Amino acid sequence: MSELTAKQVKFLEAYSTNGGRVQDAMRKAGYAETCVAQCTALKNPKLMAAMNEHKKSAAERVGLTAEFLLGELESIAS
Repeated sequence: MSELTAKQVKFLEAYSTNGGRVQDAMRKAGYAETCVAQCTALKNPKLMAAMNEHKKSAAERVGLTAEFLLGELESIAS
């Protein structure tokens, strides 16, 4: 995350604790309302990569893998 600005780090922290609500996280991080309305944070490749990495590591921490989810869906379907 060293390539991210302080505002982007604040955004990621807010995003990871608010259930993934992008616009709320942007507001909490201090983005201007015009940026929030346009979701400009989602246009930054470095920030998107950090968000994807966070999602991946969070899923791994709780054991959510594609195989697990497919197995659960198969058991529900049968």
